[in-house]
Amino acid sequence: MITALIIFSNKLNAQTYVAGDSVPTQNYNVGLIDSNHPYIGMQFNTTTAGLGASPATNSDLFVRLSATARNYGHAYSGSGTISACITAGTVPQGTVFTLISAPCTTTNSGGSLGTPITTPIILSTTDQNIVTNIGTCYTGTNDTDGYQMTFSWYSDNYKQIHSQNTTITITFTITVAFH
Repeated sequence: MITALIIFSNKLNAQTYVAGDSVPTQNYNVGLIDSNHPYIGMQFNTTTAGLGASPATNSDLFVRLSATARNYGHAYSGSGTISACITAGTVPQGTVFTLISAPCTTTNSGGSLGTPITTPIILSTTDQNIVTNIGTCYTGTNDTDGYQMTFSWYSDNYKQIHSQNTTITITFTITVAFH
């Protein structure tokens, strides 16, 4: 019987059926931005009579983002940016408020994370880039993931400074513009 199966085995035919369907996908341009929302209190301080107040700095803020881009069938280069500006309040007379970004943390991130501007920007009501060349990427969601921002506040004209409390709102914007 085994001999008969061997002889007829090349005569046995199996049928193969293949079934399938198209599955369209879409990946939209996405630009999401958030921060860890820390309290950033800054004050001039001096402990020695005759000395000016020391500049104040704070690096507690981390900006996080997610960005994706459609490339419309073409190669694309990242030209996304993160910018910052003052949207409420005023920097007190005789002082300057600056901001600089560190490179993105890499523990929980991936993709084309961009390049921080290497010199601090003087914050004003005009939007200014602080990170450029962002491509498709994500920066993580933990409180210390993303781009660490360092604020500095110092005097540029000491005779104009007077005692006051001021609240300033800084707005960060992601622009996802890919081509």
